[in-house]
Formats: sequence, C-alpha cells, structure tokens
Amino acid sequence: MIIDKLISKDNYATEAWFARGLNPSPEVTVFLLNSATKDFLIKLKSLSTSQHSDNENLKSQVSQLVDQLPWEQLDTEEKEFMADVLAPAIESVGLNPWHIF
Repeated sequence: MIIDKLISKDNYATEAWFARGLNPSPEVTVFLLNSATKDFLIKLKSLSTSQHSDNENLKSQVSQLVDQLPWEQLDTEEKEFMADVLAPAIESVGLNPWHIF
C-alpha cells in the first residue's frame, strides 16, 4: 500500500532535497515535515480503512486533515515538497489531491 510505504520512507532525506534542486531545510523544519507527514498518513490510513457513507464524506475529512498541517510554518518550497509527498497517498484513497490542497 502506498500509504504504508510513505510512512516507512524517509521522505525528506537530504538526497530528496537535492533531487528537487533545493538545499535541505534546517533540521527542525525537516523534523516538523516528517512528523506532520507521518501523522497525516496514519490518520489517512485510518480513514481509508473505516466505513464511509460516501466519497464526499471522505473528501471532507481528508480536507480537514490537510487544513491541520503546519502550512504557516513552512516556506513555499517546503509546502510544495510536502504536498508532492502526500499527493500519492491521497490519490490512493480515490481522491484528487489537487482539488484538496
């Protein structure tokens, strides 16, 4: 499952920053990105395995999770990086991430 792979992966490793043409953010920011990402993914996995009455309900709950991410503490590149990491997980539950972010 994509979500499980992302939970276990070091999504913000130094090499991943360089692959994006960026210098890594400070360690405290990378920690924030990692913990927010893992927390989001765990909650998303829980939502995806629970019973939902419809797709709109799931979309609403995922939107709430996205809104709770620490966007205000990140710069533009960090926001884009986190969105790119989370997008495949959101797609894996049948939603279009670009309609949610």
